[in-house]
Amino acid sequence: SKFFVAKVAAERVKFERGMATLSPLRFHYDSEQFALPIRLGLVNAKDAQDLIVHILAKGDRYEVANYPNVIAPTNLEVNDATRDQFGAFYAALFDRVLQKHPKAIVTEYSWQAGSCDPCPTPPLDLDALAALGADVLPSVGDEVEDPGAVTGSFVLTRLHARYTKESLGSDLVFRRAAAIRGGREIRTPSGALESGGQAADQNNFQSRYIIRHPWTGPIACERPQRGVWGGPPDEGGGRSEPRAVPAQDLAFAPRGKVTLGMFVREDAPELDVKAIGPTEGDPPGGVVVPPVKKSCACGVVGAREGAVWGTLCAVGLAGAAIGRRRRR
Repeated sequence: SKFFVAKVAAERVKFERGMATLSPLRFHYDSEQFALPIRLGLVNAKDAQDLIVHILAKGDRYEVANYPNVIAPTNLEVNDATRDQFGAFYAALFDRVLQKHPKAIVTEYSWQAGSCDPCPTPPLDLDALAALGADVLPSVGDEVEDPGAVTGSFVLTRLHARYTKESLGSDLVFRRAAAIRGGREIRTPSGALESGGQAADQNNFQSRYIIRHPWTGPIACERPQRGVWGGPPDEGGGRSEPRAVPAQDLAFAPRGKVTLGMFVREDAPELDVKAIGPTEGDPPGGVVVPPVKKSCACGVVGAREGAVWGTLCAVGLAGAAIGRRRRR
């Protein structure tokens, strides 16, 4: 058995909405068993606690061996109101997952550490990997002359647990797990957006929630094709890259004040959730203008000022987690 004791300066602890926010703690040890001791921290726990575990490993993602595992719902299309209530939306989604899967540990992210799609922040570089603990791994020392080889060889897994002192009976024990993919703008042969976590050759999974803005401006083509998505039109008439926004401060998100059905555009049978209110179909097509006599297939006129386009990522990139997710 191992015990970890940290001395906390009470006068330096920051409180937000009555809850303490502690700085991250880093420690490492050698052991045949890959486990995280958490029971000792529950002795004085009064309410539910959120635990976020980021695991960096060479070539593999990880899951727990002694509790149920569940993959976070992903690629859900949500309405525009979600943008201003992203934390409350994700808290409602996460709580619903745990209602369906009691005591489960939720995999929210599993991706090659050197890339992302889309990227709310730059992918992990060598300095970020070192800050997360890669500098204590003997195998990394031989690769420092090629930073790309180092970052590309790691897989970042994010696991999320929410528990009380009564709900967990043992520490978390981790094991290697097969690669998964999901949460990307990739369509199945039938045209449906990929859903859930699917078996894959390499890890490319993220929790992704999408706000779409169908074009409502003038249309300068005879046969417009809907369903071709990208970022907002740029000043030159082309398409910019979609922007992703990570959810932050989820431990402080209000709970019990919203329902999941308020946000989703369509029913989510896997969660037993029905969308509240009318679904948002395609607009009628805007104002049709004479076809543009060019070789291009279609043109658009103008852009909706101030519109927000892109993707909301519950996890996004671990780079955001390093400096922003400061809670225990």
